[in-house]
Amino acid sequence: AVRLFRKYLKPYAAWVWLLVLSYFILSLLTAAQPLVMAPMLDIVTGAPEAEPLAPLESLADIDLNIVGRYLIQWLYGFDLTNWNIVWVMALTYLVISVLLYLVKFGVYLLSIWIRVQSERDIQKDLFGHLLSLSMEFFTRKRTGELISRMDQDTRAAVYSLATIAQNTVVSLVLVVIYGFLLIGTNARLTLFIALAVLLHYLLTQALRNPIKNRVRDQFNIMADVTSYLQEVISNIRVVKTLVAEKYEQSRLAGLIKDVVRVNLRFSVFKHVEEPVGNIVNSLANVAFLMLATYQLFNGGLTTAGFFLYIYVGRSILDPITNLARTYTMLQATVATSERVNDLFEEKIVVPEGSKLATSLRE
Repeated sequence: AVRLFRKYLKPYAAWVWLLVLSYFILSLLTAAQPLVMAPMLDIVTGAPEAEPLAPLESLADIDLNIVGRYLIQWLYGFDLTNWNIVWVMALTYLVISVLLYLVKFGVYLLSIWIRVQSERDIQKDLFGHLLSLSMEFFTRKRTGELISRMDQDTRAAVYSLATIAQNTVVSLVLVVIYGFLLIGTNARLTLFIALAVLLHYLLTQALRNPIKNRVRDQFNIMADVTSYLQEVISNIRVVKTLVAEKYEQSRLAGLIKDVVRVNLRFSVFKHVEEPVGNIVNSLANVAFLMLATYQLFNGGLTTAGFFLYIYVGRSILDPITNLARTYTMLQATVATSERVNDLFEEKIVVPEGSKLATSLRE
C-alpha cells in the first residue's frame, strides 16, 4: 500500500508538500484562537491590575494562568487602554477566523485536484497492466468484477488520503501545542486527557483487523453484484429465450440480502468508535472540570486560567478523537489499496515470443 501511494503521489510531490505546509498553517491558526481570547479574559476578571510579571526566561515558562497577562503587558507598550486591547484582540480573532476558513477552502480544492489526478493515473496504469495479461487471467476473472475493482476500488484507495493526511498533521500539531499549555498549567489535571488518549488507542487497536476484513467483504460483494448485473444484461437474449426473468430476480434478491448484511457489519465496526469515543470524552470533560474547579478554589488556577483551561481542555479532545477516527479510516484505505495492488501483482502466464510477426502465412 505504501509503495502504491508513493509511486502515484510522487509526480505531484511539490503540491503534496504545499498541502502539508497548508495543514501546518491550519494548525497554527486554530491553536492561536484561544490565545487571542486570553487577554480579554484577563481584562474582564481584572488581572491587569495585578503586579507586573517578570520577563519570561523561556517559552517553557508559559502557562494558561499568565499568557493573557504577558500579552497585555506587551500591548501596554503601544500605549493602548484596556478597551483598545479588547478591540485589537477581537479584530485579531476575526482575522484569524477568516484566514482559517480561506485556507481550509484552498486546502480542499488542492486536495481534490491531487486526489483526482492520482486516481486517474492508477486507473490508466491498471488498465494497461490488465490488457497485457494472458487470456487465462480473463477466463479466471469475471468482467463485472474487474470493472468494479478498476472503478470503485481505485477510487476508494485514494478517496480518504487527503482527509487522513489533514487530520493527522493538524491533530498532532494541536495535541502538541495544547498539551504543552495544559501540562505547563497543571500536570495533574492533564492526566485525565492522557487516560482518554490511552482509551482511544486501545479501542482503535481492537477495531483494526475487523475493519480491514469488513472492508474487503464489502468491496467483494459490491464486485459480485456489478459482475452479476453485467452478465445478465449482456446475455439478456438468453434470459428472454429461457423465460428466466423470475429466476434472475431471485438470484439478485439473494445478492441484495448479502449486501445488506455485509454493509451493516461494516458500518457497526466502522462507527462503533464514535459513541464510545464520545462517552470517553464526556467522562474526561466532567473529570477535569471538577478538578479544575477544585484547583481554582485552592489557588492553583486563576479565574482566567480556569476558563482557558476548560476551553483548551475541551479543544484538545477533538484532535485526539480525530486521530482515533483517522486511524480507523486508514485501515479501510489500506484494505482497498491492497485489493488494487493485488491486480498489479498479477503476472503474465503465457509470455510473448521474441520474434516479430511481419506477415501471416498458411
